[in-house]
Amino acid sequence: MRSTDSVAGMHRPTVERLTIGLFLAVSVTAFETLAVATVLPTISEKFHGDRLYGATFVGYMLANLVSLVVAGERADRTGLRRPFLWASASFTVGLVVAGVAPSMWVILAGRALQGAGTGVFTSLSYVAVRRAYPESRQPRMYAIVSTAWVLPSLIAPFAAGWLTDRFGWRWVFIGLVPITLL
Repeated sequence: MRSTDSVAGMHRPTVERLTIGLFLAVSVTAFETLAVATVLPTISEKFHGDRLYGATFVGYMLANLVSLVVAGERADRTGLRRPFLWASASFTVGLVVAGVAPSMWVILAGRALQGAGTGVFTSLSYVAVRRAYPESRQPRMYAIVSTAWVLPSLIAPFAAGWLTDRFGWRWVFIGLVPITLL
């Protein structure tokens, strides 16, 4: 029988940090996904990018799907740390690329990088829960990871609109960089 101070051999502070980290990673990517959907019409209008409007979503989703599959396999080979660092870098670079984009093509490239990072985060969150928590706690952890979409769903569209009106659409991307670095 396991002590209440450990989960899968980890001490309580480590488990708490993992839980918080998973929640924050999913929350940031959820916020970005919903915020971009709100400001993309403004971006498309600025760059006369109607032809690439749909591609920015497809590029994101395709990169997300491919990285989701690859990340699971990588995590099995190398552990969680390397794929997590790669995901953080890809997502953050994608935010910067989109935030400084001079054209819709560059927005598309930034969105693909963000999608790749998000796919890895998604895959790793499930792998981490499976590895770090006993079977009895896994459903609860999957619920916690899923609820990380709730607050972004409520505030991301409003926050993105406000940021765009107040400071410009670029801040929807750039504003998340410090949070992802955290």
